[in-house]
Amino acid sequence: MLLREPPSAEVLGTIKAITEALFPGPVDFAEEFDPAEPNSRYVVFTATAKGEWKDLRGRVIDWHAQVRAICPEPINYFRLEIQP
Repeated sequence: MLLREPPSAEVLGTIKAITEALFPGPVDFAEEFDPAEPNSRYVVFTATAKGEWKDLRGRVIDWHAQVRAICPEPINYFRLEIQP
């Protein structure tokens, strides 16, 4: 998804802080793209979390809601990946 301009360091820092609050543990992020669509770029936040999906699901939903509240468009530019 194309953004009009790249997200600021402040926005990225805020989303990282949201991720760390919801998923205590290591959090990293990187811009990635789909090799089939190189112009389709997005930022993936990778968090480490333990537990069953049923216990993590609510936090994932909260993450998306909080990210949308600070950066509503485009909706799929910021993505979350949970690792055990």
